[in-house]
Amino acid sequence: MSTTPSPLDPLKRLGLSPENLGKHAGWLKIEGVVFLVLGFAAILLPGVFSVGIELFLGWLFFIGGIFAAIGALQTIQSKGFLLRLASGVLTAIAGVLFITKPVEGVKLLTIVLGLYYLIDGICKIGYGLSMSGTPGAGMVTLNGIFGLIIAGMVYSQWPTSAIWFLGLIIGVNMIMAGGFLLSLSCAVKRGAGDHEQRTPGDEYKA
Repeated sequence: MSTTPSPLDPLKRLGLSPENLGKHAGWLKIEGVVFLVLGFAAILLPGVFSVGIELFLGWLFFIGGIFAAIGALQTIQSKGFLLRLASGVLTAIAGVLFITKPVEGVKLLTIVLGLYYLIDGICKIGYGLSMSGTPGAGMVTLNGIFGLIIAGMVYSQWPTSAIWFLGLIIGVNMIMAGGFLLSLSCAVKRGAGDHEQRTPGDEYKA
């Protein structure tokens, strides 16, 4: 006896029922389209999205720092009180600086991300070369090379790169997320349709 695999079989192994997934297929499609639109908008208007992300992080730092400082004050006689308080205050101050000086904040984030791609690219190239001959080693090396190219673009075009870099990275990630959600929506619809068309005895046919 053999069974005919369903497109939803991998999702079933995750504990997700085809009925529930079928109901959400339309929503997954809407999410995918929204991510694609936002992704292309971020690429077309990178400066706007760069500042938006910087301000969002600034508010996160500010609010998080305030709560951390308040939490430290609740344990004023505990060990490490001053360190916890200082950490909260510094985090809040960093948030204020990001909020009040968004241009400088974007430049700082761009430098940090550029450094990340530089170090990550070097590490991946080294790892890929050390694992030469093993499956996937070439892709790791190629990924590292792309990381170095991105870092090179950031620093060779500094400070102009601060205007577009964050928005471009955000846009590419949103487009990839949107593409994934759309493909998942299509798979869910196909799998749900296949599930509905099956009869109880189909799974036992050779």
